[in-house]
Amino acid sequence: MHKKYEIEFSKIYKRLMALEIIIKNKAINSIISVHGDDCLNQFLNFFNGKEIKKHYSNIKENKIDKILKYTLSDREKFKKLIKLIYLNDILKLILTYKQFCNDDIARLFYAKKPQNRESFEILKTSRFDIRDLRNDIAHYNFERYEQNKPKYLKTLMLFEIHLGSAIAILHEIPEFDKKPCIKDILLKIKELRPELFEPQEDQEYHYNKDRILIDLFDDLAVINNWQYNELPSPWSILRQKYDMKKYSCLSPVKLTNYGPKSQN
Repeated sequence: MHKKYEIEFSKIYKRLMALEIIIKNKAINSIISVHGDDCLNQFLNFFNGKEIKKHYSNIKENKIDKILKYTLSDREKFKKLIKLIYLNDILKLILTYKQFCNDDIARLFYAKKPQNRESFEILKTSRFDIRDLRNDIAHYNFERYEQNKPKYLKTLMLFEIHLGSAIAILHEIPEFDKKPCIKDILLKIKELRPELFEPQEDQEYHYNKDRILIDLFDDLAVINNWQYNELPSPWSILRQKYDMKKYSCLSPVKLTNYGPKSQN
């Protein structure tokens, strides 16, 4: 892999993975909430479609048929089918299949529902950019990625906002007037996620808060016109964080305690 893209591709692929997980979980929850035990029957034609089934066939078996033969409830079969299909196919389901495109499901599915038919059509058409972005990164298509990078990142941001991914909150922040420094970005993150600047005392976080902070820093920096190859090292970010914390905790009264004692 070109060194130029080593960090960049890993960061974007992580966002794509997070987006896919969110889409699948929300699709499962919203469809089952609306259709209940009839969920599989409502979407069976999609999974039995010729083009869809072709993607999941090999010499020995068809993975979709194998799930449909399981001795499980229709709800459980439906969940397994949603989790099985690729990103391109789940995007096709949520944006083109008529059974999914109804108001009851949309209200549960979208964090920010498309406001009108035009905005929905933009989302629908943009699914091909998400597919191509994923493929360019997975197959190291550097040339096409470079040509389409602005469009790709804009589209990824669009989906993250509508689906409510973890990074979506960063897109709602007005951009800085000028390219921010490390401290500027950390102060903005502190406004959004103050708990990341507190000691690791609870079990809410599945990994260290500093790792979450670094991820958020990188995402917010890139949104505000940093290039991936310009991102500071984790050490630089965390040193600034702890410098901020150290000096913000010192009051004038505490500072005087370090001076010479008064003499009578």
